[in-house]
Amino acid sequence: MSNGSESRKYYRLPYPLDVAVEIITATEMPTGLPLLHLQVRNISKDGVCLEARALHVNGVSLLAGAPYARENRLRMTLTLAPGELPLTVLGEVRWYDLAREEGGCLYQLGIHFLEIQEGGKEQLLKFLKSRQPLGLLQRLFG
Repeated sequence: MSNGSESRKYYRLPYPLDVAVEIITATEMPTGLPLLHLQVRNISKDGVCLEARALHVNGVSLLAGAPYARENRLRMTLTLAPGELPLTVLGEVRWYDLAREEGGCLYQLGIHFLEIQEGGKEQLLKFLKSRQPLGLLQRLFG
């Protein structure tokens, strides 16, 4: 397990957002898995950190998919601001960590964006810029 901070290229904005997550298997066939409703811990232009209470849904892992396979992806729908269209991205888990808290455990999942819907990159950059102090803009956008 790793916190992933050593390989980050961009500043992650600590900003809680609700996200709907669908696990996409290698076959991309419908799995019948329920849509997960998770919380974003932080977000950057190339990924998010999600928080989850469990790593498995009906026997399918958010981390690896079928036993010993690393082919699953996560399709995520984020509402960045009220009144805006949701942003849809496809990502993969790059790291995870376990945080103990009162009442149980909380997994933190570092997700790298693989694909962002058309027009989504601009929408995401606008969102990030609007919430950044000026001194951090250079680190955020490199």
